[in-house]
Amino acid sequence: MANRKEYGQPADLKELKDLNKDDAYKLKGWCRIVNIDASLAMIITAILSVCFLITGAMILKPLELAPEDSELASTLSKIFSTRWGEAGGYLFILSGTAALCGTLMVQMAGWPRLLADTVRICIPKFGKLFKWEIQFRAFLILFFLTNMLIAFTFGIRPVLLVKTAAILDGLILTPIQAICVFTGLFFIMPKLFTKDVYNIIRPHWIYALFLILAFFVFGYFCIFQVPYILGN
Repeated sequence: MANRKEYGQPADLKELKDLNKDDAYKLKGWCRIVNIDASLAMIITAILSVCFLITGAMILKPLELAPEDSELASTLSKIFSTRWGEAGGYLFILSGTAALCGTLMVQMAGWPRLLADTVRICIPKFGKLFKWEIQFRAFLILFFLTNMLIAFTFGIRPVLLVKTAAILDGLILTPIQAICVFTGLFFIMPKLFTKDVYNIIRPHWIYALFLILAFFVFGYFCIFQVPYILGN
């Protein structure tokens, strides 16, 4: 339903207004698939995170180890070496490197494309000045250079890097994202469709509840806890 059916273009508002009930039920089915996919991903991520925390505590506590900053990777590598020999230490380093490279590849493929689309949609002149490929490559280069800068400045202190990323992504961006999504779903979306269509595809009230809770909970931590964490 993008305008001119092109990738990364804003929605065709006239076509959205012309949707009928049959189209709405099709959209409802697609939304159901997206909801199931996102819910399963969230559940799996939460379970795996808890498993990693429990495993880390069970291994590190008996050894009375608390790796810090630059010693983190080497300490964990030594633990693997003592249990599975020298090959275990190398396997841990190799696995960590593969995970890091995989994460960077996903980020480099997704975020530059998303930001290029966002800027082009929000600032039409940007889309007219540069071709789509140039826009994408510009953000790709920006991400590459900033990643290298972060790696060479904070890379020697990985624990600090992880804490800083968690604060920026989890505590500061989450309330902003929550209020933006809430506004889009319950204030902007009703204006894009007819009343009958919106009544079919209208999000369940539980989404509004969780978005509001996320805004206030993470907003509280952002305002009151982040300064305390940074001060220590």
